[in-house]
Amino acid sequence: MPELPEVEHVVRALRRAIVGRQIVASQIKLPKLITPLKPAQF
Repeated sequence: MPELPEVEHVVRALRRAIVGRQIVASQIKLPKLITPLKPAQF
């Protein structure tokens, strides 16, 4: 499990890259990470 400072670092980096933008597609590379949801439900 990552520590909170590591998670905050990732959050800040992502925020700069994606705020105000729209996600139009995604790709599930490790389906077990979203279990029990099916990729279509995710």
